[in-house]
Amino acid sequence: MTESKGNWSRRDFLTGSIAGLGVLGAGAFLGGCSSPKAQGAASAAGAASESGRVDKNGIMLMDDWLGEAPEFSDADIDEELSCDIIVVGGGVAGVAAARAAAEDGSKVILFEKCSDLQSRNGEYAIIGSQFYKEHWDRDNLDIKMDVVDELMRVSCNRANQRLLNKWADHSGEAFDWFIAASPDINVFPTSTTLPPDGVTEWIQPRNLPAPEHYSLEREHWKCFFTCTSQFAPNQGFAFKNHAAKAMETGNLDVRLKCPVKKLLRDGDGPVAGVIAKEFGGKTYKATASKAVILCAGDYASNKNMLNYYNPWLHYNADPIYTSIDPEGNMANTGDGDIMAMWIGAKMEEGPHAAQTHNEGGALGVTAFFEADFHGHRIGNEDVPAQEIDNRLHSLYKCGAYQIFDAKWVDECPYLAPSHVQISTICTEEDCERNYWMQPNFGYAPPSWAEKCVEEGKAIKADTLDELIAQLDELDAEGKKNIKEAIEKYNASAKAGVDEEFGKRGDRMFAIENPPYYATKFKMQGILPMMSGLEVDENFHVLDEDREIIPHLFAAGNNAGGRFAGEYPVTAPGLTHGSALTFGMLAGQYASQGL
Repeated sequence: MTESKGNWSRRDFLTGSIAGLGVLGAGAFLGGCSSPKAQGAASAAGAASESGRVDKNGIMLMDDWLGEAPEFSDADIDEELSCDIIVVGGGVAGVAAARAAAEDGSKVILFEKCSDLQSRNGEYAIIGSQFYKEHWDRDNLDIKMDVVDELMRVSCNRANQRLLNKWADHSGEAFDWFIAASPDINVFPTSTTLPPDGVTEWIQPRNLPAPEHYSLEREHWKCFFTCTSQFAPNQGFAFKNHAAKAMETGNLDVRLKCPVKKLLRDGDGPVAGVIAKEFGGKTYKATASKAVILCAGDYASNKNMLNYYNPWLHYNADPIYTSIDPEGNMANTGDGDIMAMWIGAKMEEGPHAAQTHNEGGALGVTAFFEADFHGHRIGNEDVPAQEIDNRLHSLYKCGAYQIFDAKWVDECPYLAPSHVQISTICTEEDCERNYWMQPNFGYAPPSWAEKCVEEGKAIKADTLDELIAQLDELDAEGKKNIKEAIEKYNASAKAGVDEEFGKRGDRMFAIENPPYYATKFKMQGILPMMSGLEVDENFHVLDEDREIIPHLFAAGNNAGGRFAGEYPVTAPGLTHGSALTFGMLAGQYASQGL
């Protein structure tokens, strides 16, 4: 077998010298790097002007965030490389593109900015997988158009349905190809299976069995969890095997710690290659006879781009679940988007989609009574985490209280099994042994509320008056308001009709069983930005006139058209499912000259 000619090889897998492949779990940063540095003045790819303003966090936001492409002379180039296809970025989409092209016989160079290849978390939204059908009897082809139609609805018809159809038609094929690289994987038959002693990595279905009282047909915000598989503790072990398959072709040259700085294009001609520069090392001019595929990630850590496309997101905390480059800077700074715009590519029109799933409070965003810091009910609480975060943007101090009583354990099973919404009560042992049986994913033991009180995540009182007295965000008028709001809510719950906001009557529960609990939640961190360059249904990048830029493809978060306004929880794991699928297809199409 041919080893890589770059700075990384298949042997790195076998010896374990690549530290975790940049795999990130919930809330974790990439290990082995220094603390992340804020990206304020400009993106990692380009420069900015001196004009700008300072935001509320003291970061200078530059008006000319796009800057200009850097110039490189022949004297700046230390080495020239040539291949058929260049892939920019080594995440889920990039590795899929590189593997697909390499297996098709193309010679591929993959440039990755960070020290390792990149993956995180472990949910995949997939339709039509033989693996799903064989192991979980989930032949979900019958809901394919229902899922796509719902995604179009929640995007207000701004998403590109041809792209969503592409995911729906090919994600099963892509996932089966991906998972076949891990033939010895532990497959759990249900979401509540407990791992045997010694088993620390596995895959399982989401919400199998479904909560007892759940009916998809009755949901206003539909969550098609039959599309979703979950790797535990994350997808790192499967991603590692997937990348190893790419290396086995002998056609892949991986260059780590080597960010691409510029795309090479002569006028309106085809994209011919890239300029890349190692951290503290060589500068390369690499040419590609077939195509360049951009899979360089999102722009959530580029404060200037974020302010330009999503100024409202400055209310949120800093980005999370991100990758760090060898100098300790956050790596998702929009490099691929910026470099493409330098050569005439069109960024998709807004509103851009941010993934800001609010984690809520002690019980997540489970649909109990919620009031703002003036004491007024915030609206229909029976909405997903993303929509809760959207609502918080317009509230006083961008926050709210969630209030529930001692019967929450009996009431949760009647609520929606969506992200950060508890709908299944389990044992403490379950939560300790199964990574996914946590409140963030819909499971909690009866002791959970008391544990949150002990940890300072919730407050508790024997009467509502005593509870309200402890709500420190409320002034005297606010405390009067919230008491009246609870009384009105209780009356609506007993009547089974919410005349104020239209919440389902069977999901309203009177707050009258002591002890009483309150928990606070505010704006939270930004996960990836889910918008990118305009592409056609075959992932060709388009210019400002929406004409194809020859030999330039995009996938992952460099490809726009999948979402608009927000990242919905319609099909949990769709960001990974679409990145894998579109990366695979882009690699195949580029290799075959489509």
